[in-house]
Amino acid sequence: MWTEGEVYVLHAGQPVELDCEFYSETFNMFKNPVVWKKRQRQEMTEINIMGNILPPFLATGRFVVSFDKNPPQYRMTLRVTGTRSYRIVH
Repeated sequence: MWTEGEVYVLHAGQPVELDCEFYSETFNMFKNPVVWKKRQRQEMTEINIMGNILPPFLATGRFVVSFDKNPPQYRMTLRVTGTRSYRIVH
């Protein structure tokens, strides 16, 4: 299974939730892992393998993967939370 991504235009720090919904009579996450990939210019980096966020994305605490199954319907969601802005007061 290969799905083409959508284009999101966001401001820096803005949260986004990405969904991948599919149908399958027989689906095994270990035989067919769902992987989110980040593409920036010529570089492509895996963000997760199944429900596990990979480094360096894990260290940010901004990425959350969820998997919902209701055979034959499945949904994998990647949520990227926004960044917090801090105001320094002197």
